[in-house]
Amino acid sequence: MSDSDHPISADPIAPKDLIDRHTIAEHVEFADAYFEGRGGHNYLYQKPFYHPRDCAPAVTNLGQLLAGLRLDTGMHVLDFAAGSCWLSRILIQLGCQVTSCDASVKALDIGRELFKRYPPVMPEPVEPAKSIEPAYLAFDGNRLNLADASVDRIVVNDAFHHIPNVATVLTEFFRVLKPGGIVGMSEPGRHHSQSPESQYEMRTFNVIENDFVLEDIWRDAQAAGFAHIEICPVLRHPMMDLAQYQACIQGDVPQQVSRALVQDTINHSIFFLHKTKPTESDRYSAVPSVQAREEFDEAFYLKAYPDVAKAVEEGSFVDAWQHFERHGRAEGRRGRG
Repeated sequence: MSDSDHPISADPIAPKDLIDRHTIAEHVEFADAYFEGRGGHNYLYQKPFYHPRDCAPAVTNLGQLLAGLRLDTGMHVLDFAAGSCWLSRILIQLGCQVTSCDASVKALDIGRELFKRYPPVMPEPVEPAKSIEPAYLAFDGNRLNLADASVDRIVVNDAFHHIPNVATVLTEFFRVLKPGGIVGMSEPGRHHSQSPESQYEMRTFNVIENDFVLEDIWRDAQAAGFAHIEICPVLRHPMMDLAQYQACIQGDVPQQVSRALVQDTINHSIFFLHKTKPTESDRYSAVPSVQAREEFDEAFYLKAYPDVAKAVEEGSFVDAWQHFERHGRAEGRRGRG
């Protein structure tokens, strides 16, 4: 639905007024009511591939989000405000242990139906009788029913701007994260509440559509105990001709690219909160330090995967690590027991 479908009201709603007007319990009820009767809406099961127009930015954001989370197979990931759990399905396919959490019980029911209709595609065949699903967790709006330091990663995709009690939830994130854990979020921008669509959602469904100001989020995150923030610049798809491309790779960035970078980063926020300050190798590596070679268990890998042992013996790979780097990680194989 485009902004033009929702003309701006002469009396716009301020998100803070909507937040203050209701209790946390009432906001939880609004979240559940929002999903009432939506179980038959196929777009909830098709995400993120439900419309050609919306697919590209959704997938672009998701790629940046997954890269910054520095996931590894076997990690326990909390998909917070999971909605219909489509991202949980992707995370399970990546080999993660997933908890799908939402304030709406009805949304989690839709998630259960998603896994029933479209089970994840796993690297190894799964017995027909075995169900591969996340753990489903209803959120009461204040406390996560998870143990301290029990989660490796928390992912929030286009949902944290609906939260009425930001500081409380960030404190809970810090509590349940393990040392070295990361929260990754992909959210709208600094003026989100002013769009006609946001105004319509707030007026019609009492759904909070907050402006997402990173300076405010980081202030609350620091108060919760987080040690570091990384912010990913956002760039959609400005096009260049060949001359501009050649200039760009020499360091002369075309003005339309610079302008798009500024505007896109204003309009969307992708960032990562670290429970503990990352090392230099963590910060500049595309993979987490737990995937470093010194942490890789060669003996375990060769014993667990006889086909790899045979390939190494035949000289197809120098060693087990080379197979893991080139193929094993993408196939969901574990690098250690």
